[in-house]
Amino acid sequence: LYEHVASQQTPIAMVQVLRRFSRQPSSHWEFWLPTELTATEADRFYVAYSTAAPERVQSLRNLLQGEDRHRTAFYFGLQAFGREFRALPAFVGARVHHLSDIQKQIACFMAIAHHYGQQSLPQQAFADLLNLPRSHIIDMTKALPVEAFDLIIQAEPEAWRTSHDLIAEEILRQLLSPQEEGRDRLWKQQLSQWAIDFAFFVRGRSQVISEQMVELARRVFVYRDNVELIGTERSAQRQFSQIIEDIGSSHGQLEVFRTLTQVFPEETHFHAHLGRFCGLINRFDEGLPAIDQAISLQRDDPLLH
Repeated sequence: LYEHVASQQTPIAMVQVLRRFSRQPSSHWEFWLPTELTATEADRFYVAYSTAAPERVQSLRNLLQGEDRHRTAFYFGLQAFGREFRALPAFVGARVHHLSDIQKQIACFMAIAHHYGQQSLPQQAFADLLNLPRSHIIDMTKALPVEAFDLIIQAEPEAWRTSHDLIAEEILRQLLSPQEEGRDRLWKQQLSQWAIDFAFFVRGRSQVISEQMVELARRVFVYRDNVELIGTERSAQRQFSQIIEDIGSSHGQLEVFRTLTQVFPEETHFHAHLGRFCGLINRFDEGLPAIDQAISLQRDDPLLH
């Protein structure tokens, strides 16, 4: 193009736009446009998107008044259009494509905890995964590349989660099914193994497990709408936590429940949910001993009876 217009002696200015995750050394011919919008730009985005999606006005206002790092064109589009926002797959894909296997595990475990349990993960929980002693203070800025921090936030001191539930779901879709073709169906076929890996991750290698991590396991694997199903009218229905229902395969679901009772042998309600699930799929020979085991661990719990 340059040679063509030069041969015609046409005066032009050519502008090349490149995406970068961090600021590069620049010359007087180069200019850096930061991702974060200025207050004036953000206000213009708010007005435009409020008109396009009036039902999302409050979410857009929260974004306008929130942290600078999330006050970007991408997040305005995500808040306005949600699951229909076409830029979401490309945004996530560009940031997970070059992650190492361990970094992908970190991203997936954060996504599972947030999407299925509405919980953040303490950064020290990643010590075993990073092959570091638990006494070593984990620095997430060293564990993950700079671009990954467009997908996660520090929800509280020393605890991290994905920055949006739809981003968490998209991380799972892309990392569990790298091939784009058939991804909507295929990623859930890998979910049971990742759920089992997550159970072992939550348990960790420590002899004593914290109540915080046990509660995380409960919220991911047995709670439905933040409610325990055992002892409710819904316990007799084929309703389970969202991650169990997303797995779909009864074999995969059963393996997850079996793993929970093996990894957390003293957690009575995991045995009870294994028994409940076996009863609903007519595996009474396995279901009754699981319920008996739950009651033997906590005989005074009326929900188990």
